[in-house]
Amino acid sequence: MDEFEPFHPTFTPTARRPLLGLTVLVVEDSRFASEALRLICLRGGARIRRADSLKAARRHLRVFRPSVVMAGADAFLAKPILSVEQVHSAILAHLPADMRPHLPRSTNSDVVAPDQLAYQDDMAHAADLLDGGMKDGTLAYVLQFLASVAQSANDQKLMLGVSELQTRRHQKAPIDTSLAQLAAQVQRRLTSRAAI
Repeated sequence: MDEFEPFHPTFTPTARRPLLGLTVLVVEDSRFASEALRLICLRGGARIRRADSLKAARRHLRVFRPSVVMAGADAFLAKPILSVEQVHSAILAHLPADMRPHLPRSTNSDVVAPDQLAYQDDMAHAADLLDGGMKDGTLAYVLQFLASVAQSANDQKLMLGVSELQTRRHQKAPIDTSLAQLAAQVQRRLTSRAAI
């Protein structure tokens, strides 16, 4: 027995909180997507940390050891990630057998609704990148980022704008007009903030 063991409480997962006692590191550049994961993990009882890049994740890992890192390819969760049950099941399925709760679990059909301010933060990030000039890898990243955010937020118009630009880019067609239209879509989402 460790002499400090009494000072480190252990948490036993329950049917309603199957992730109790786990620490989850979410590696996700989209605040909107990570907000959904944060809400889902908290409902399951897990503590959560967020890193917006692999570099930031490495910094986190120097300081603490999470039980689960959502960064690799052991499993794939298609966006939008809003289902509490889907995420809890994926996490529990990839835990070592000795860390899995051995009790009946209640099914949780809840769906989370991430804060729209997180979506605005993602739009501000995209606008900064679009305003910063398009270096070689920047456009590819911005398109991937906006496609992911649009899918997470179920923003059909933004998905169409991204898709059009991606198609023109792959066809090696001029992209200036499509790029300007996409930048305008992002700006409209920033300026149409609802009073909160």
